[in-house]
Amino acid sequence: MEKIHKNIDELALVISGLRQSGKKVVLVPGVFDLLHPGHIRLLKDAAHRGDYLIIALQADEAARRARGAPRPILTFEDRAEVMSAFSFIHYVTIFSETDASAIVRKIKPDIVVRGHDFTEQSAPEAAAVAEVGGKIIIGGDSKLYSFSELFGSRRRGAAKAAE
Repeated sequence: MEKIHKNIDELALVISGLRQSGKKVVLVPGVFDLLHPGHIRLLKDAAHRGDYLIIALQADEAARRARGAPRPILTFEDRAEVMSAFSFIHYVTIFSETDASAIVRKIKPDIVVRGHDFTEQSAPEAAAVAEVGGKIIIGGDSKLYSFSELFGSRRRGAAKAAE
């Protein structure tokens, strides 16, 4: 089974078949640049909430616009390869917009899982999830890790060491 689907229409057909057979589909959108324990906890939590877990990775240019340079550190292809290595992740796809609303409208997941930096109301896809009859769940643990903070503190530490 090919896990990585860049063509969202193709993936939407697969997901439609799963939903018709009564399977619960969970979507987790994000950049997932360099994985840390918070990511792993979020992904494992999401995997337990349904039958099929789909990861929607933000495209490189969209992530750069949203997060600033030098993000993402890894390319979409590299991030997709890492995500597809987890046995509990069934499909990986890409989105080029600032949020995953378009993908939500296409594949109509039962659940969208977001981390603790959001609430059910503040998740960027909240309106799209409501339109398709889905539910947003805040998963994983409280915000103990942040790539931006970890990366920023490492860069600051390296700069101080170089002084």
